[in-house]
Amino acid sequence: MIKVSQIKSYIFSIFWTCSIITLFLVGVLWTFVYSIFGFVTSPFIYSQQKEIHSAILRRDINRVKKYLEQGGDINAVAAERMTGLHLAVKLKNYEIADFLLSRGAEVNVKDKYNVTPLHTAVTNKDSRLTNLLIDYGAVTDIFITTLQGNIEALQNYLQVGGNPNITTGKSRQTLLELSIKAHSLAMVKCLLDKGAEITKINARGFTPLYIAASEGQYSISKLLIDRGAKVNTICDRHTALYQAARSGNQNLVELLLNSGAKINIPTCHVLHKAVDKDNIEIVELLINRGAKINSRDGFPFRETPLHLAIKKGNINLVELLLSKGADANLKTFFPPMTAIQMATQYPEIVKLLKNYGATVDFAVFNAASKGDFEVIKEYINEGGNVNATYQQETTLLHFAASRGHNDIVQLLIDNGANVNAKNQQEVTPLLYAAQYATVSKNQSTAALLIVHGAIVDIQSAALLKNIDAVRGYLEQGGNPNAKIKGRMTLLQMAVMSGELEMVQLLLDKGVKIVPRKSFNLLVTALQRGHIEIFKLLVDYGAKVNSGFFFSQIIGFSLLNIAVTSGNIELVQLLIDNGANINKAGWFINSMTPLHLAAQLGYLEVAELLLNNGANVNAKTRFSGFTPLQLSRDLAIKILLKKYGAKG
Repeated sequence: MIKVSQIKSYIFSIFWTCSIITLFLVGVLWTFVYSIFGFVTSPFIYSQQKEIHSAILRRDINRVKKYLEQGGDINAVAAERMTGLHLAVKLKNYEIADFLLSRGAEVNVKDKYNVTPLHTAVTNKDSRLTNLLIDYGAVTDIFITTLQGNIEALQNYLQVGGNPNITTGKSRQTLLELSIKAHSLAMVKCLLDKGAEITKINARGFTPLYIAASEGQYSISKLLIDRGAKVNTICDRHTALYQAARSGNQNLVELLLNSGAKINIPTCHVLHKAVDKDNIEIVELLINRGAKINSRDGFPFRETPLHLAIKKGNINLVELLLSKGADANLKTFFPPMTAIQMATQYPEIVKLLKNYGATVDFAVFNAASKGDFEVIKEYINEGGNVNATYQQETTLLHFAASRGHNDIVQLLIDNGANVNAKNQQEVTPLLYAAQYATVSKNQSTAALLIVHGAIVDIQSAALLKNIDAVRGYLEQGGNPNAKIKGRMTLLQMAVMSGELEMVQLLLDKGVKIVPRKSFNLLVTALQRGHIEIFKLLVDYGAKVNSGFFFSQIIGFSLLNIAVTSGNIELVQLLIDNGANINKAGWFINSMTPLHLAAQLGYLEVAELLLNNGANVNAKTRFSGFTPLQLSRDLAIKILLKKYGAKG
């Protein structure tokens, strides 16, 4: 018996592989482009890691110990000249850092950007690791003492002529920035008095005021503004006001607004950020000061603050926004959804939206689809139109029938729903019910509709396995190749439902198997375990080497699917009908059927392939693996070597 689950798993793995490789290639391109311009660190920062780095990443101290016992270099560097100690401190792993230091790790080692482990510990505000490193002799400099908030050390440095605008390495952090991060108003004032540049930016393009706002520092921000800091400078698409809203400091937000901060700068989305942080006071303040309540954030979603509040399920914010004039019927861009569509899991928010004029149609259609009887009942009791339509003129009955919700189907019919309504694709509720029956194996919804007058069209008859109806249709001159607008043919439906006799009838009546469509028919038969139908289709001319363009690229062949199932009879059938035994994808998943058989441990299948000319030394396109290298089964390895496998 064919292993349907394995076929589905194989098909899923192919498309999952495509997705992963696509993301990988995007990542490589991103890294390449940005490495040219120097904007970001490669996402593959650990790709050059040594064994010690790998162990530290896994927080495996025993593996670190074993590495050193075997003579490994404790100060080995990986990408960006990062040592194991750098990495342990970055990961805030005190145990491993302490162990490395006790074994002699260089405490003052610098990476590519002249950053020491102590710099990292202080930046992370990890006092425990900071003290540990100092105990082992880490050298403190003016940057570290400033970040630690040591005003005496800063004053001494400035008194002997130290440069107040000195910067660190590649990050170009100033003493003023570090003083802000230390939350020291006195140090900031000291530096400004000594000539620190108030508009100097770091490597990320951040100004001192932007950093102070991101730290939620009211007093420091006020001092900077009083000394001339510009409040509307854009740093990485955002302003100090955006960061203040993110920090949740209402007084700071008010300070910036009173100092001339602009709310509606297109790239900032300050109101969105306040909503995201669930800060109702700041949201109200921003609206009262002129924030555009229906403004949209960036692509692809293009959400309004109301959409965001609904997604968070915050009914208080939703009510505030609606009371201030938020449009309850605006849609997001991708996917296109109204506020009420987004709120379906929050009944109280749905009621609130309805009170403010939100269109309720979707909520009702969604209830019909999900089987929420009470919502439909309430809708009808309030005088709702049972034959109302949604997208493509689809009715409530269509939605309910497509999911087998018999109680709602009955309720709608009892209240006058049209059982033969057609949407823009000319699909009736009965056809939806018939399609549902092929999956659920339950025809009760279809029967309910038929009892109440649903006309049994030929497509529904095919899906419901009513061969007499299909035969009668054909005998009366019906077109055997007919298909409903934009949907499946009778043959496709018969294959899907697994009705062998009906497939035979249609083929005998002259149904044409279009070469480019035969692949889909054969895959459907395989996926659903309809082997006899598969054989019949092949007998009537379905091409076993057919496939759409993308399937050729990824190696998604019928023979590969058959091999994955382990069904030797099916493999033999495909070979007998001319399946390409050495076919592999052009790019992704470039394994031949023999690779798959060897990897999955199917001895008989592998032998059958070899007996029919499979290339025993074929190599995968990327990694160059042979079937022998992929095999984990001793018997298969012996078989492959018998047929001349190398290695």
